[in-house]
Formats: sequence, structure tokens, C-alpha cells
Amino acid sequence: MSTDWRDCERRALASLQRGEQELREGRAAQADAHLMAAAESLLEAAGLAPPSVVGVLAGRADEVMGLLGAPSARRWHRAPAEAASGPWQVVADTGVRLEDVVGLDEAKRLVYEMAVRPILDPEGARRWRQRAGGGILLYGPPGTGKTLFARAIAGELEATFLSVAGSGVLSKWFGEAERNVTALFDEAARHPRCVLFIDEVDAMLPARGQDQPHMSRVVSAFLAAMDGLAGRQEGLLLLGATNRPDEIDAAALRPNRFDRYVYVGLPGAGARRALLERHLDGMPLEGGVDLRETADRMDGYSGADVAALCAEAARRAWDREEAAGCRSPLSAEDLARALEAVHPSVGRPDVERCEGFRRCQSGRAAGRGGRNGVASPS
Repeated sequence: MSTDWRDCERRALASLQRGEQELREGRAAQADAHLMAAAESLLEAAGLAPPSVVGVLAGRADEVMGLLGAPSARRWHRAPAEAASGPWQVVADTGVRLEDVVGLDEAKRLVYEMAVRPILDPEGARRWRQRAGGGILLYGPPGTGKTLFARAIAGELEATFLSVAGSGVLSKWFGEAERNVTALFDEAARHPRCVLFIDEVDAMLPARGQDQPHMSRVVSAFLAAMDGLAGRQEGLLLLGATNRPDEIDAAALRPNRFDRYVYVGLPGAGARRALLERHLDGMPLEGGVDLRETADRMDGYSGADVAALCAEAARRAWDREEAAGCRSPLSAEDLARALEAVHPSVGRPDVERCEGFRRCQSGRAAGRGGRNGVASPS
């Protein structure tokens, strides 16, 4: 039987909990053993997980490894801005604004109109009968910056950012996932202004069927929690991110739930050039480097792919500098070689899946004589 990455993630969480208990009881050596097991499980999960969560899992493994051998006060202390009491993370200030997001101009405009402005100007929202808060689905191929976009929305609102992976709420124990859902919304309600961000929301809200009775209970609990917020807390914005929008249960896309959609697509040539400039900023560049030409050759690259390409080009330039024993700028050849090594990670089926959902929702909005906020990529 093959191992699922979520099983590895659950094992890691269990090891972390045991390590914390051992540390509290003064058994540092046993605590370190559990921490090492947690890190190994997270790395195993990263090796099995889809590309969209590999970085998150690897980062968590690095964090756990950083706790090994540290004093107990440092290991388990969390600053108030990062405090968490469940499988989620709470950040008081993300430090990111919409202007920090490269490209996605239409998506940023829609989010401002649908989410930011009504919350920042409640009197105007009441006057023009615009809903403040509610649910918005951010969908698009993997690696297009949906998480950064969500953090920027929270930063724009100066709101607490409460984030969780959809799979992180699930559990193999009967009733625990439903309790996690309730606890998650209770945590969000504690904050006067909060952005609740659920990554891979399709894992929490899959289309219900006869073969998954336990998931039907989780979906029902989540939808009930969403309905319970209607009209009660205008400062709560619920953001769901997915690259599989067509697999979400249809009931979750009904009015007053995730009924507004923003497409976070692949960057266009202009956005790719801006991303190249951002990632190469501060590095010495050879005079013949033409980032516009490089960007034109990167059709189909996601934002994550652009970052990987820049890292590869920089590594090659550093290798050459080290071999020569003298300073050397990053050259057009370094970028060309990086283009040969780093290819687009987003497959055509990923794009077609999201484009198909976009066309479907655009057609429904036109049929209603309105729009639901479907945006084009920049």
C-alpha cells in the first residue's frame, strides 16, 4: 500500500505533540527524539506531496530541525503575533500589501472592490448595499501566488491573518475534523477583523458522494459554520485557495458562501519581467542581459517557476565566479542555461481545469445579469 503525504503530516503532528509533552516534563533527550521523528515525517510528506505544498512542508521541517538542542524556553515559546492553538497559524500583521504583488492587476482590482473597500468603509458598504466579509474563492494553477495574494489582502485590511491547509483540519479520528472546523471558526471570531485563509480548500470541501461518508460530515460542518457567520461579523473575510475548483462541493459555491471567484492565473510577459527584476534585484548583472527578451521566452512559467529560474541563474554565476577567483556578474548565458534547466511546472491540464471553471462561472454570472468577480491573468 502506498503512503499518502497527509498520513506523514499527521504522524509529524503527533510526534510534535509528544515532543512538547516530554519537554514540559523535563525529558529533553526524549523530546529531541520526537522532534527528529517529526522532521523526518515532514520531509517524507514533502517527497510525496503535490508541488503546491512541498515548500510549506519543507519549511516546517526546517523549523522543527531548528528546535533541536535549543533551550526549552525558546523551543516552545510563541510570540503573541504568531500564537496558535490548533493546526493553523495566526499572524497579527503579514507585512504585505497588494502593491507588493506583481501583476494580477484585474484580480487586485476585483478584490479591492469586493472585499477590501466594504470592510474599510462600512458606512459606504451599507449605503450602497454591498456585503462586507463573506467568502471569496481564489483559484488558479499551482505556483501562481495565491497564498501571497491572500496575505496581501490581510495586510491591506490590517487584519489578523489566520491560515490553515485544508488537509490540516482533517483527521482519521471520528468527529475530530468536525471539532477542528468549529475551533477554527471560533478562533476567527475572536478577532475584530480577520482574514481566514484556507489553502487547498478542495481537500476540506470535496464533492460529497456515497464512498466518503466521513467527508460528508466535515463538509456539512464547514458549511454550517459558514452559514452561522452570515450577517454576524462583517470584519471576517473567508478566502479559499485551490487549483482544483471543479472538485469543490457545489453547495460550497452557493450564495453567501464561496460565491465570488477570483482567477489567479499565470503571469503575462510584463509580469514575468517584473518578477525577474524583483528576484534579481541587488545582483550584479552583465550589460548584455535583456530581461524583456528572457521574459518573452518564459511563456507558461508560474511565479514560482520564475523564482526557481533566477535562483538557478544566480547559482551558475556564483559557480563561475568561484572558479575564476574574481568577481563576475550574472550573464545572459547564465539566464539562457537556467532556461534550459528550469521548465514550466504547470501542466496544460492544470490550466485547462481552471480555465474551464472560469468560463463556466462567467457564463452563470452573465445569465444572472451580473458578475461574480472572475478575473483575467495579468
